[in-house]
Amino acid sequence: MLFPPRLASFHGWSRPFRERFGMVAGTRISLAARQAIWPGKLVRIAVPGSKYPFYLRSGSSDAAVFCQVFLDRQGDFPVEGTPAFAIDAGANIGLVSVCLANRFPRCKIVALEIDAANYEMLVRNTRPYPNIVPLRLGLWSHSTTLAIDNPTAESWSFRTREAPVGLPGSIPAVGVAELLRQQGAECVDLLKIDIEGGEYEIFSTGLKEWIARVGTLVIEMHEQFRPGVTDLVTSALGQEGFETRRCGEYWIFSR
Repeated sequence: MLFPPRLASFHGWSRPFRERFGMVAGTRISLAARQAIWPGKLVRIAVPGSKYPFYLRSGSSDAAVFCQVFLDRQGDFPVEGTPAFAIDAGANIGLVSVCLANRFPRCKIVALEIDAANYEMLVRNTRPYPNIVPLRLGLWSHSTTLAIDNPTAESWSFRTREAPVGLPGSIPAVGVAELLRQQGAECVDLLKIDIEGGEYEIFSTGLKEWIARVGTLVIEMHEQFRPGVTDLVTSALGQEGFETRRCGEYWIFSR
């Protein structure tokens, strides 16, 4: 769902929130969310089913992320069993990690984000959850250094490229196998990837090093940035015995 237009009547504008969260909570949430349209402040949002409130930067794409994750329920994608360890690659401000932490309070969730401002919000929003570990780190096919390729874009759409070590503003990145080693994990039950085209790199090389250690993958494909990535990923995972289904913008791959 796109964020409701600024000039819509409040009754019509708030209807999706009331339908999703109920009359009282939906009205309260829509009032808070409406504040997030205009810039200049942090907006506190408390959502039924979420143990702690979280914050959105007003005047940014955070409001649209909130609508996707909570209003359109994209944070409620199906998960096989009860995961003990999850990776949220491309965590943005942490809303999917928060959803997972509330659904699976005993699951350790490593949340990766490359952008400094997004990472600051990720830390703020996940601080109440001891089972979420935020890291300013990228996910790639191997250990390397990344740079943001479109730094003036909206904060939910940053793309990355490999960059020389020492380049100002560069960010470290690791492959899945190295991240598991760093975290002392034998396997990852749930690997969510939403990295604006970087999924092409992850599945282009080195897949055999880690894929047998993954239970379920949740991936948003970015065909508009990397043509052919959907065929690349679905073919690679099909050969590894994964079954495929769709849930909103996500592709779900499970054994």
